[in-house]
This record gives sequence, structure tokens and C-alpha cells, in this order.
Amino acid sequence: MVLLVIASGLYRLAARRMRGYSDAQARVIFRDLMDIPADVEVAEKEVVVRLHRRAHLPILQASGLPNQSTPVPWWDGRPLRIID
Repeated sequence: MVLLVIASGLYRLAARRMRGYSDAQARVIFRDLMDIPADVEVAEKEVVVRLHRRAHLPILQASGLPNQSTPVPWWDGRPLRIID
């Protein structure tokens, strides 16, 4: 239950940056923006997520999240990079 609440909060934080999703429910945000095909590469110094092409990708690109490096403390400070 705790993970569900955390995930819902994280979806809402991400949705604030996405045009048209600021008031969307968590299930809609997940379906449209999070549940997309991607390749994940876990390297020694970073974790890279390469997104596959999809209809909602322009919304993600406009958000500024792709191609931005975000350090993740519980990964020993390794950054997460989303590449479109």
C-alpha cells in the first residue's frame, strides 16, 4: 500500500510538467505516460532508459524530463537518464 501511495505521488509530480495531465488521475498518467516500452541499461555510473517511439512522446519531450540526469540516492547516487 505504501508503494502505491508513493507511486501515485510520483506520477502527480511528473504530470505537473506535462501539458494536459495536471489534473489527471494516477491510472491515466500511468497508462498514457509511464507504461511505455523502453530499454533499460544499468551501467556502473548511471542508469539509462531509452524510450521507444510512441504517440505521447511529444508530451514527454516538452516536459523537459528526457535527456536530463537525475541522481537517485538509493542507487548509491547513480543518475537516471531518460533518452528519447
